[in-house]
Amino acid sequence: MIGMKGLKLSGLIILVLVLLGCARTVTFTHTMRERINLLDDDLQKVQFYVSEKIIIKREFVNWSSEINREHDLRQEGDHFIETVIINTDTPGIVVEANEDELHVSFEPDPNFYLVFCQGCSGEKKDSDLYTLYNFKMKGKEIETVEDTRLYDGVSKDAKYYFTEYGNQDFLIANNSHGAYLKLKDKVVRSMIKTKRVLPGSIIIDD
Repeated sequence: MIGMKGLKLSGLIILVLVLLGCARTVTFTHTMRERINLLDDDLQKVQFYVSEKIIIKREFVNWSSEINREHDLRQEGDHFIETVIINTDTPGIVVEANEDELHVSFEPDPNFYLVFCQGCSGEKKDSDLYTLYNFKMKGKEIETVEDTRLYDGVSKDAKYYFTEYGNQDFLIANNSHGAYLKLKDKVVRSMIKTKRVLPGSIIIDD
């Protein structure tokens, strides 16, 4: 049998492992990007992670449109619903970057990516984060979506958050429009060490 000391030690080990697990990733911010002086090419070599689970859906109405075979396509009544699920801490890579946007792909096909932009969640507290790009629509204004099951039972009068994926508009089905990008803490420390910005030299008059 395990004694009290053994139980306490096991509990302490588990607590340490949990704390270490929580500390593995840090939030990626625009300030961090500028401080480390990350160029677009640098960003494409960094492994990013998503902060929370993202579920996006669309009604699949045009069979000539592109659909990734890894996506879930189900028939619900007379409609086909395409669903993409990106779980918390799913790794992704930057396929394109500009001043305030990062296009991040979480699957093998780089043509399927989500846009994360600086402060685009609309919340002041998120102004320095790279959050999931989204736009709002009222349910009654959407002509291509007819099946209410796409809305997860939410009232048609409510506003919905949408995002772009694979050149298509998708409903953000699980209210994760504030999802943001993270990266490994050890990667940040490594980049800070290797990215040394020279202070410059000045001429001192005698």
